[in-house]
Amino acid sequence: MRVRFFRAGVGVLAAIFSVLAPAARAEEPKPVVRAYKLSLVSNTAMNSGEGEKKSEADTVLSFQTAAVGAKVDYTCAAIFTQTKLDGQIVQYADMSKAKYATKDRDGNLIETNVKEAEAGLKEMLQDYFSAPLISLEIDGQGRETKRTVSEKPNAKTLIHNGMAANMRLFLSAYDEKNRAWEEEKEVSMGKGGFAKGAWKFEKTDAGKDNTRPGRIAVKVEGAASADAYKLANAATEIRGAKFEIAGTQIWDAELRSWVAGDLGMRFQYDVYDGEKKLFTAAGNIIAKLELTDPKP
Repeated sequence: MRVRFFRAGVGVLAAIFSVLAPAARAEEPKPVVRAYKLSLVSNTAMNSGEGEKKSEADTVLSFQTAAVGAKVDYTCAAIFTQTKLDGQIVQYADMSKAKYATKDRDGNLIETNVKEAEAGLKEMLQDYFSAPLISLEIDGQGRETKRTVSEKPNAKTLIHNGMAANMRLFLSAYDEKNRAWEEEKEVSMGKGGFAKGAWKFEKTDAGKDNTRPGRIAVKVEGAASADAYKLANAATEIRGAKFEIAGTQIWDAELRSWVAGDLGMRFQYDVYDGEKKLFTAAGNIIAKLELTDPKP
């Protein structure tokens, strides 16, 4: 009887301790991280009626997303931009958290050691690359339901100039049930301008690969427009901007991610100073997306 009582007592004590002991902390879910490279190449002809100027702009944006449940953080890793006007470089920047480089009027490369940089430059690069620019909440198909933006002034400038829109350019919703769907999208025009409109997405058979059965090609067509907006710190105003978009994106069902894409965008807009029309700009943008990690 003693043995039985002892065993029963142990069972009662174990039950008591199991209630009183603090519950083991559940492990926090690890974020699903994806790294991308976006390239944008634009060519613009600006016709004033008295002559024409041509500009070429190249942008390469490396960024990553980190998803936990319905929340997705978007963080810049590196930015390269170069603009030429009639063949002459008028703007150049190559930057990341670890480096900053620009060019002078003669085309000489000027590199700055970030460790020895002035406080303002260090702060700018930290704000650009050390924390998410935006955090999104998305639904089951990847549609944005809520957006939180960085409160850091430098980060806000980057968002204002279109980097958040660029990161979101290809990362649209994906409808697993339907063959076709639509989504409202925006295209950055730089310096605070955004053209918005509906894009249509339609699955095709062109991208199916027997070696990668989960790879699906999606045809993209759409338009975007902006009535008018004034350039920051300038008297000039852009009016009547229109974009036509067409291309293809590749979805990987195993990774549950867009892994590649090619979009062509034709555009036109007018530039005014007050009520005086300065010129009409027209051209095209070639946009490409590549998933760099994990390799698809």
